[in-house]
Amino acid sequence: SDASLAEESSVLYCAIVFSVSPSFNAISSYFVSLYSALKKSINNMITTLIGAIANVVVSILLVNYIGLWGAILGTFVAYFILGIIRMIDATRFIKMKIDVGRFIINSIILITQAVLVSLEIKIYLVSAIAILLFVVVNVKFLKSLFGKLKGSKS
Repeated sequence: SDASLAEESSVLYCAIVFSVSPSFNAISSYFVSLYSALKKSINNMITTLIGAIANVVVSILLVNYIGLWGAILGTFVAYFILGIIRMIDATRFIKMKIDVGRFIINSIILITQAVLVSLEIKIYLVSAIAILLFVVVNVKFLKSLFGKLKGSKS
């Protein structure tokens, strides 16, 4: 029935948004703390404005089709955009190597896992594959990190 389909869609949107959005919010917040430390509040204001505009535009476009969930997905998209913009912008002030392509690949893995787990499709298998993919995509970084940790304990 249409009611049960709407309820299933609602649960799916909820699971995806509430399981993935905190990750993008955390990334965005991390870069806000860098802006604060560097006294770059204008950058925080500009990127926040861009995120707000993205939120409003996406929300308006989606609300007509999926109701309240359009606004929720608008917020999710805004956090994603905000994270990417702040990552790129921060490299102008701090020497850091950010692989935006790898960030996007990791995001796709995370979102795909959230969707499949929300649909209750082989939850453990999907999660194991997602972990494996995260390791494969980030193997160079993980080797470097563990090498540095091992070296600091000596």
